[in-house]
Amino acid sequence: MSDSRKLSLLQFCLCVLSLIAVFLSDYFVGYTACILCQMQRIVVAALGVFAFLHVIYAWRYGWLEKIYLIIINILVVFGVGLSVRHLWLILHPVNTNVACLPGISYLFDYLSIKQIFGVIVNSNLGCGEVKDVALAIAWPFLLLCFYLYVLGVSIYQWWLSWHR
Repeated sequence: MSDSRKLSLLQFCLCVLSLIAVFLSDYFVGYTACILCQMQRIVVAALGVFAFLHVIYAWRYGWLEKIYLIIINILVVFGVGLSVRHLWLILHPVNTNVACLPGISYLFDYLSIKQIFGVIVNSNLGCGEVKDVALAIAWPFLLLCFYLYVLGVSIYQWWLSWHR
């Protein structure tokens, strides 16, 4: 197995472990995930899927490896933006009288993807009450570190794909 595939397998395992940790903490601690948390989970799951596809299929075709890496980098940039926005909203609380956003399933049922991104980015998510700031900051910060790790690894994989 090549170094690139080993790194993608590690990325896949980290995605699975992070999703398991988040869901277990929700279940045992009893936190309700906000929309940004849910969107970050979707990004991590998508990263895991593409990392797994990279492990399985990219070794056969060189061009496919580059496409997977481009998709992974796009997801990472989106994930970094979500994490930074999430941390900013936690560290700069807003007026609690602001209307809450509906659940993410409602957003996906009635809005286009472009509208969903606009609502999430432009909303201040004022109804999110942060009870434990340390834990609330920990997840977006850890995901930000994870996204930056994945970005560094994918840049290294991109370099490996051109220097074979």
